[in-house]
Formats: sequence, C-alpha cells, structure tokens
Amino acid sequence: MWLFIAPDSLLLIALTVGVAALWLGKIGLSKWILTVVAVVMLFIAFLPVGEWLLYPLEAKYPQRPELPQ
Repeated sequence: MWLFIAPDSLLLIALTVGVAALWLGKIGLSKWILTVVAVVMLFIAFLPVGEWLLYPLEAKYPQRPELPQ
C-alpha cells in the first residue's frame, strides 16, 4: 500500500493524471494539476522540507542516551 501513498509516488501519479488530462483535451484541469505538481516540486527542491520534518523527531530523543549496564 505504501507504494501508492508514498509522497514521491503521489507526485508521479498526479503528474501522470495531469498529462493524461492534457492528452484528453481537458486543458483547464490539466493546467491546474500540473501547476500544483510544479509548485510542490519546487517547494520540496528549494526549501529544507526534509530537515523540517526530521527536526521534531531528532529533538524528542537524546543523541547519545546513557545505556544501562
């Protein structure tokens, strides 16, 4: 199931749907979908989204916890 709902797969599916809509003559729908995909991809490419998502997890747990003997 994760294969279909992973963020990179969702972007690829949305891109495919946008191109298919373009080929089927649904220009308005195609423009909307492809614009959203392009904005999301630019957002991911130019902003440190991965760091923002990992920061709460890294801040929650200590880096080198004391292990019991």
